[in-house]
Amino acid sequence: LKIDNKEYGLSCILTNKNGGSKYMIIDKAYAGKVYIDLFGRHEIPITLDQNGGAEFYVNDGSVSVWVDKEIVSKIDQMNFQN
Repeated sequence: LKIDNKEYGLSCILTNKNGGSKYMIIDKAYAGKVYIDLFGRHEIPITLDQNGGAEFYVNDGSVSVWVDKEIVSKIDQMNFQN
C-alpha cells in the first residue's frame, strides 16, 4: 500500500467458508508495529513480532484487511473515485 509516496505493509485474509487465522510475515522492518482490521470486524489490535509477522484473523465467509493503525486516518481521507 502506497500513501504519500511511502510504502506500508498490509495483510489481507479471506475465506468463503469457516473463519480462522493465519500467521503471515509482512516484513521485518515492521516489527513492533500495531495493526488493526481496516473494516472493523476485529476490535483487538495485533502487534507484529520480531520477524514483522503475526497471526491475522478473519470471520466466517468474510475478508479482513489489516493495516498499520497509524495510516487508518489517511486511508479514510483518500478519494477512491479516480
